Amino acid sequence: MASSTPSSLSPPEVPMELHARNREKLVRALRDHLAASSRPIRGFVLLQDIASGNALLFAPRLPADYAVWLGEIKPLSYFKERYLVDLVFYVDEMVQVLHDHSGDLGKPLLFLLTKEPIFQMHVHLLRFKFCIALMYVLLRTNNMEMEKFETDVSTLHPILTECRVFKSEMELALIQYANDVSSEAHIEESNATKMKEPFGEVGERIFGILFTGLYVGYEKCKGRHERISVGKHLSSSHVHVWRLQALLIYMYMCYCSVLHYGHSAAPNDRTLKDGDMALFDMGAEYHFYGSDITCSFPVNGKFTKEQIVVYSAVLNAHNAVIMSMRPGVNWIDMHKLAEKTILESLAREGILLGDIEDMMAVRLGAVFMAHGLGHFLGIDTHDPGGYAQGMERPIEPGLRALRTIRTLQEGMVSNYFTFKIIIIHEFGSMLLMFAGIFGCPAIFLPKVIWLSSMVITVEPGCYFIDALLVPAMEDPVSSKFFNCKELGRYRNFGGVRIESDVYVTAEGCKNLTNVPREVWEIEAVMAGAPWPINGSSIKSHRENDPS
Repeated sequence: MASSTPSSLSPPEVPMELHARNREKLVRALRDHLAASSRPIRGFVLLQDIASGNALLFAPRLPADYAVWLGEIKPLSYFKERYLVDLVFYVDEMVQVLHDHSGDLGKPLLFLLTKEPIFQMHVHLLRFKFCIALMYVLLRTNNMEMEKFETDVSTLHPILTECRVFKSEMELALIQYANDVSSEAHIEESNATKMKEPFGEVGERIFGILFTGLYVGYEKCKGRHERISVGKHLSSSHVHVWRLQALLIYMYMCYCSVLHYGHSAAPNDRTLKDGDMALFDMGAEYHFYGSDITCSFPVNGKFTKEQIVVYSAVLNAHNAVIMSMRPGVNWIDMHKLAEKTILESLAREGILLGDIEDMMAVRLGAVFMAHGLGHFLGIDTHDPGGYAQGMERPIEPGLRALRTIRTLQEGMVSNYFTFKIIIIHEFGSMLLMFAGIFGCPAIFLPKVIWLSSMVITVEPGCYFIDALLVPAMEDPVSSKFFNCKELGRYRNFGGVRIESDVYVTAEGCKNLTNVPREVWEIEAVMAGAPWPINGSSIKSHRENDPS
């Protein structure tokens, strides 16, 4: 078994230009929408003045004893110089300032996601951390009188989600780093997993691997940070969410016939045993930019014949999709390609009988893969934008679980212009999230040309779930496709999922994930070979295992 080695990864710099581009993208998109709708170019979005581009900063008015407990109280001139903004005010002056900047146009117009208090917001909006941080300021700071403002809660959401569909090259660098850390963690975990080990203990060890790698990286760049903090365990044993400054870890282990194994109804209490397949779906986040990787492997380090059959079916689907991805390809077609590839593999082994096209027509693929093929990745594990305004979710089994039905597009070339940026002083946890997404300090940027790309996960799976198999085997239409005798060998198998993070290019796509995928690679690495496997490692593995 390969010994654990310290990570050599170093966290990349997070350029303020990244956040500036995200802000500019949103303002530009909102301006374009207002112009196309013949609406006046006015209002504030995330406290950016849409009309004038003025950069405003609002800092808390701190009491005198703040200096006793927390240090020097900086003057407003300090914030103006540090954040390179035009004007600086105290938060308790926000109402008057926004009215003054609106001039004679009536009440200031605020583009918001919701007028509800933050604790009442639906959980999916938590992905828009930056907007929530702003609304927290607007709705909760100093009891601001919202009746003095005009609010628009219908315009921003579709525009904001559309802005998240494409990632800039600087965002890709952060997603790549999160993938690199997570790839290392997956490899370390496959080496460390033991038979007769409870799932819960596995989860604690995975956290240690990821945390160690991220902390080592943090130590290498801690001069760029002011402090370090670790969050607490937030949920049940199947999901661990930890935070190291801007570094987060998400994971769950799957008892493979239960897609989300590990909750109050199906606790993480199973003990790994000889012959089991383990499925680990986990990834780190770095400065809110995420990764999402799934690896499946035999806990004893050697695949059985049945495990090879199912694993190869999923790997073939995974590879077929990645080979077929390119601009102009629709994601529904990619999902169906994954289904068809898995069905073909099962038919070759005699598990299924009959014509593959007939199987596809009755949606038999959804019996073995109930979830969607993948989802957008970026800010958080599931970046929004999967369904543009007006897109209808499919209703067919399997397809209705798709998180996007978009047509893949290549990276766009955009003009990026100098503009002024609004920054909110970091004050409280919600504003820290705002600063984390939109960046501090603010800067002025020259006109440049930059590229962006779609980033999406490819995660086909094949599972033997009685809740799906039994109805299909009893159905008069689909029952004819099952070889019940051969299928019986797999009824207690569980399942396999393989997930990689990729981004779309003009020629196809690029895989950001770097873990062993082939059966022989997994067995070699679990036997002690280093990753990536070199020529001498392959020779040694073959000598020790002639089969």
